[in-house]
Amino acid sequence: MLPTDQTIAARPVIGFDCETHLSKRGLAAPPLVCATLSARGLGREWLAALVEHLDPAGYLERPGGFILDAAAARAVWPDLVAGDVHLVGHRITYDLGVMANEAGCLAEVFALLDEGAISDTLIRERLSALSRGTFDWDSRALVRDGHYSLASIVKKRFDVDLTADKMKTPKGCADVEAWVEEAQACSCGLPPWYGIGWPQVVCVDGLCGGYGLKGPWRLRYRQLARVPLHDWPDEAVDYAIEDAEWA
Repeated sequence: MLPTDQTIAARPVIGFDCETHLSKRGLAAPPLVCATLSARGLGREWLAALVEHLDPAGYLERPGGFILDAAAARAVWPDLVAGDVHLVGHRITYDLGVMANEAGCLAEVFALLDEGAISDTLIRERLSALSRGTFDWDSRALVRDGHYSLASIVKKRFDVDLTADKMKTPKGCADVEAWVEEAQACSCGLPPWYGIGWPQVVCVDGLCGGYGLKGPWRLRYRQLARVPLHDWPDEAVDYAIEDAEWA
């Protein structure tokens, strides 16, 4: 018998997110770089117990939650999806696909889905907008055509602006030409090109992953795949945890 809504509501709510190599055509679940978990109250205690057996080198705890390197994330995944928890994420099907590819446990994931114990903030927000008649346009977050990013939802519901961290140029970058010049420092040495108003780099398979060495971290986690977690820049750690925390 499936759990009732009341029993699901009593479970710890765990925000979950993955950072990966860049996806591309034919690679919907790219290699994992790190996973982040965020919760409050009893959920935070549950997470602390989940990671306490891990090698301390494999995870970090911050006020917003926990960040785990790929090996640590694979180690805790079976316990996470087997627990009485309620997982929440934005476009969480992507993260579930990545983790299923990395660590399996498909039966447990589908069991949570059947129980209604996995929620997607994108789907929930779209359903909410449909009920209000604001699906195609919401002036509070300048949302149109059914596009609901996590940044737009956070802006609408909490009046917090995350867009600077989501753009394809560095946070606070006023000089695009200077950024392009620094992006060319990638060992691939390929020249930049311009598309839809944003500088990008032709390189796709080189170290820069297509966004140089000074682009936003959400597009550059591949560069950290072989870097010990405790050596990561604070900005990369904070950005990863932020997505799970806001979700």
